[in-house]
Amino acid sequence: MSFNCGKMYHVWKTDKKTYFPEWFSDDACKAMSGLNCGKSRAFRKIDGSCGAIMRDNSSSPWKVYQRYDNRKGKYNEPFPVSFIPIPDKKGCDYLLREISKDDKNMGSLYDSINTTEAKLDKNFYSVELVGNNFNKTPGVVNNWIAIHEHQKVLVDFPCLTTIDEWFDWMKDYFTTHHDEGLVIEHNGCYWKIHGSKFCPNLHKKSYELPVLL
Repeated sequence: MSFNCGKMYHVWKTDKKTYFPEWFSDDACKAMSGLNCGKSRAFRKIDGSCGAIMRDNSSSPWKVYQRYDNRKGKYNEPFPVSFIPIPDKKGCDYLLREISKDDKNMGSLYDSINTTEAKLDKNFYSVELVGNNFNKTPGVVNNWIAIHEHQKVLVDFPCLTTIDEWFDWMKDYFTTHHDEGLVIEHNGCYWKIHGSKFCPNLHKKSYELPVLL
C-alpha cells in the first residue's frame, strides 16, 4: 500500500464536519465499488503523522521522514538536503523532512526499525509516525512506526450498489470498529474516509491500536 505520502481526497463530499451521501467524484465511486470484487483494497487509517522510511539499497541505513506542509511556500527549489519533494498536480505543496535519530525523543523510531529489519524487504514504505510526539496516538506510549500496508481491515465488504447502502454500512462499521478512518486504494489512487464524519461521538481515546513495527 506504499504511496507517495501526499494528501488524499475524501470518498464522500463533506462540509469538514460530516459527510453527505454524494460521491466526491466518479473515481471515488469506482474505488468503493471495487471493494467487493477485489479491485480495491482497504486499510485502517491511523491517528498519527504521515511519513516514510527509506534506504538506497538493502545494505544502506534506513532514514525516517515526516510529511511537511509546504503550502505556504516556506521552502522552494532547490530544497534543503533534509527535504524530499512530494510531486503532485499542484506542485510541491508537501515535502518529506528527514528525522534524525539524534533529534529529541526520536531515537525510538530507529529502534523500531532495528528490531524488525529482517522483515523489511523493500527500500521504501509509507508509514504513520505514532506516539506522544505525533498527535498523541491513543495507546502508543513511545514514538514508534506503523507501516501503512500492515493496517489491514479484517472484515468482508458487502456487495452494495447504491451510495445510500454504502453510507448506512459505513455508519454501522464505525459504530463497532473504532478506527480513525479507512484508506481505500484503487488503481494506484488513494481515498480517505474519516470515521468521525459518520459517528460524531467517535472519540480518539477509543481508537483501536495500530499494528506497530
